Amino acid sequence: MLLRACFRVLFIWVLLSGVSVNASTITTKKLSDSLYVFYAGKGLGLNVTASIGKDGIVLIDTMNAKNDGAKKLLAAIRAISDKPIKYVINTDSDSVHVGGYTFFSKLGATIIAHQDANISDDIATIRYSDSLVIYLNDQRFELYHHIANSIDDTIVFLPRSNLLITGNIYSQGWFPVFFSGGIAGFNSAVSQALGLANESTQILPSTGTLTNANALRSFQHSTNEMIARIHQLRLLETKAKDIVNDDELNEIWSRIAGGAVFNDRLKQRMVDRYISTDFTAKFPLSTDQLAHYIGEYQFEDKAIASIFLRDNKLFLKVSGITELIAQSNSLFHIRGSVGASIKFELNIEGNVSSFTYAVQNEKYKAIKL
Repeated sequence: MLLRACFRVLFIWVLLSGVSVNASTITTKKLSDSLYVFYAGKGLGLNVTASIGKDGIVLIDTMNAKNDGAKKLLAAIRAISDKPIKYVINTDSDSVHVGGYTFFSKLGATIIAHQDANISDDIATIRYSDSLVIYLNDQRFELYHHIANSIDDTIVFLPRSNLLITGNIYSQGWFPVFFSGGIAGFNSAVSQALGLANESTQILPSTGTLTNANALRSFQHSTNEMIARIHQLRLLETKAKDIVNDDELNEIWSRIAGGAVFNDRLKQRMVDRYISTDFTAKFPLSTDQLAHYIGEYQFEDKAIASIFLRDNKLFLKVSGITELIAQSNSLFHIRGSVGASIKFELNIEGNVSSFTYAVQNEKYKAIKL
């Protein structure tokens, strides 16, 4: 459906454009007889970890369902072990991470994910809220929830193996992404990750290869420099189209991405999304005022959207969950998006009756149920 596609584009399009990666093959890295990392090739998704032992195989993420990513991952696993794949841990709902969860659930795997993860209720899942500890294959798996890149980010720590999996909170060769939680959410997640790690901890980013706490610390420092520089340029009333040409900002990007070169169009898109996420002014509305918008809304094609309150913030749930930032009594910006908004309409009694979702030149109306 077009509407779902529009929302999904807001979540993941930047992860799939403008990146130069290896060929579409999987590289296997053995950490021990029971622990492996699978580096994804072009179009297959992002990095995966596998624990193999008496309880079967536990995967952390599943690569992408497209381009046979999940099937190629299974083939790489079967080159090592014929044990059943019993569990899949989601680090977030982006398809480049976990697009293959349906494939593995059909093989009998139970999905472990945050309660806000966009996973069908028809699939066997174990949900958690703030944190979860599970014991499998003589490993302690510690899961910690954060809101940074997505509403359902999960950091996974294996103390016995001293391995930390960051998900999209940390990536190599790419821009920092924190379009759900902003720089505050990013810092909260990275600070906890660094609190779990020591100087010997192996850290697996979503893209790239195993690294360490010093590299993650440097990534956090440079990311904060980036946001501070964008803020400074905005105070100088620099136009968004000129921010991407700033020498200082480009030097920071080069450090973050390890020298990777990005085109101006992509850099502009990222700057626009950083501004959308952290520098959009908020119109003051009380919790009671925000509560008027709560409810379920139906689009013409029968798709359902939910508006709900959490921690005094308003959220929209369609195929994913995004925060709504008030621009007036009726107009709301979709945080982290570029040019996407929702405008609520009232009936003659003065009650909320519908909203119109607008993105670029498209508009979709949903009626309150």
